[in-house]
Amino acid sequence: MKHAEKWIRIILWLLFFVLGGYIIYRGIGIASENGWFEKSSVVSNIYKGIEEMSVGTFMPGLSYSANQTSNGEHWLSDLFSESFPLYEYVNMQEGYEQNIESKSEYEMILAAEAAAEDNMVPRPKEEIPEDTNETNASMESEVASAQGETQSQTGESNQDGSDSVAADAGVIKRAPVAEIPMDKLLDYDYVLNNFYAIDMTTTIDREHLDVNNLINEKMTLEQDNSKPQILIYHTHSQEAFADSIPGDVSTTIVGIGEYLSNILRNKYGYNVIHNTGVYDLIDGELDRNKAYDLAFEEVSQVLADNPSIEVVIDLHRDGVDGKKMVTEIDGKQTAQIMFINGLSRTTQNGDITYLPNPYIPDNLAFAFQMKLKAMEYYPDFTRSNYLMAYRFNMHLRPKTLLVESGTQLSTVEEERNAMLPLADILHQVLSGE
Repeated sequence: MKHAEKWIRIILWLLFFVLGGYIIYRGIGIASENGWFEKSSVVSNIYKGIEEMSVGTFMPGLSYSANQTSNGEHWLSDLFSESFPLYEYVNMQEGYEQNIESKSEYEMILAAEAAAEDNMVPRPKEEIPEDTNETNASMESEVASAQGETQSQTGESNQDGSDSVAADAGVIKRAPVAEIPMDKLLDYDYVLNNFYAIDMTTTIDREHLDVNNLINEKMTLEQDNSKPQILIYHTHSQEAFADSIPGDVSTTIVGIGEYLSNILRNKYGYNVIHNTGVYDLIDGELDRNKAYDLAFEEVSQVLADNPSIEVVIDLHRDGVDGKKMVTEIDGKQTAQIMFINGLSRTTQNGDITYLPNPYIPDNLAFAFQMKLKAMEYYPDFTRSNYLMAYRFNMHLRPKTLLVESGTQLSTVEEERNAMLPLADILHQVLSGE
């Protein structure tokens, strides 16, 4: 019985409160309709304060829109944050998780970048127009008829294994053995199919592969040789060849880089820095996962210390299973080379915002002009320029090259032989010849 009386009292009190609130509410409404509040500034201010607090409590979106300036982009998110604190907490947690994911994704990209050279899978070539095939046949005919004549006109450089390329008193100019008509060079489809191979991980279109820019972009040097002009380094310093001698750096890609440096210094007069830093060994073990990051730190410092440097070359040796990339130049077995361009763009996700590179058009033009010179003067010396998804530190300078020379099946002699035509076409591009 007592329990029932207790509940009756509670219900009655609740009814009294509800009824009292209703009476006050109606009274205020009637007074407002009769203009009573407007006649008393004190009462008006009290009423206004109650009204603002009520709106702020039960309809915060109205007070937010009345008192805040907004561009409209985040209005709904802010409204939910005001109304539901739990939403703001969840939103903050998602932002935190996105930061963690971004860091994780960046590390994954670095690892993928490190492994990309060993996992290259080119896209199948699109069908080449008939006139392109005719042009190729014409070029091959010109090459066959001109090669013998060129070899008789061209002096041979000292390639006895020493770095005494300074013995050349001057640079003997070769005659071109092939010429590609300008109308072909301005044809996007022709250029794409004859100059490039595109990795499955990336894409490119007419907007990003501007053939006019490829041809007309100025790549000549502005700095004379009183200060450093060219930097050569090796992200993967441990790359060696079929007959490399263990422990002898001169028979690795670093030794080939030194040989190239001496050709450029002594034969062509360039001021060259050869950085021999090691970036692919961690605690004595081969580890390429952070090689590009480690190389970036040191190479950036070299460039900061030598702002006159205009050309950066990262010289590598390719690794192609069971394939020996070799040709014959001036009667000598010569490793073929390939220029790689990083587009900072994946097929699946588009541009990689973590790896910005404002110099992609310049990088593309530099490699294209190198490839074009090679096709004109040393047919079959270069493979197709290879377009890949990542950046490969090519954002360091507009004139940056990533060069793959030969493969693990190449000999040291074949690699050294390749540095002479490479230096020649580089000189032609940089001098504007």
